[in-house]
Amino acid sequence: MTILEKALSKMQKLPTAQQQQVLHFIDFLTFELGDRQVNQESESPQ
Repeated sequence: MTILEKALSKMQKLPTAQQQQVLHFIDFLTFELGDRQVNQESESPQ
């Protein structure tokens, strides 16, 4: 079972409000990762 499958299985057992919290957390993580990728690209020598 992949990480995605495990996460989905566990998320499906949560009430809707907590599923929404998980989604917000994923949004936060992807936003944070995007900022780091932009910062790393701008710091690399051209």
